[in-house]
Amino acid sequence: MTCKTCTGNVRLMRRSKDKDSNRFALSGKLADVCAALDALAAQEMRNTWRVAAH
Repeated sequence: MTCKTCTGNVRLMRRSKDKDSNRFALSGKLADVCAALDALAAQEMRNTWRVAAH
């Protein structure tokens, strides 16, 4: 995952065995993972607002 707030490498992984397609794992340095989670949350909020506006 690449984002402006991430300063290092973060890996986003999904296991093909998992039945839940919304389940994933992030790995990397704690600060980088937290920044990636913040970026994902912000992206989700932008998408929610965009859908609500239409």
